[in-house]
Amino acid sequence: METETKVYTRYSILTEDINRIGIVHLCREHKLDCTLYEGVRLFGGSIKPSLTIVHLAPLEANAKEEVKALARDIKAINRQKEVWITEETVTLKKLLD
Repeated sequence: METETKVYTRYSILTEDINRIGIVHLCREHKLDCTLYEGVRLFGGSIKPSLTIVHLAPLEANAKEEVKALARDIKAINRQKEVWITEETVTLKKLLD
């Protein structure tokens, strides 16, 4: 089986899972294709709902500034103290039939 390989940057925004509809609207405003993953955050004895927004961008897309702008907007509308961004290079392999 053949594969097609591409190198992308995976950006993840880590935030609390509050106001999800507002976050979806912001993702659309910033024109970022993304996937939202809900989870549970455990920190310092507290349990809170969490949300991870993942955007995959080709290396040449230089999407960092738009991802940072989205994270700032999420932080503002949800009145959060912290919103985190991770950035990593990943290799995508598409299986070809």
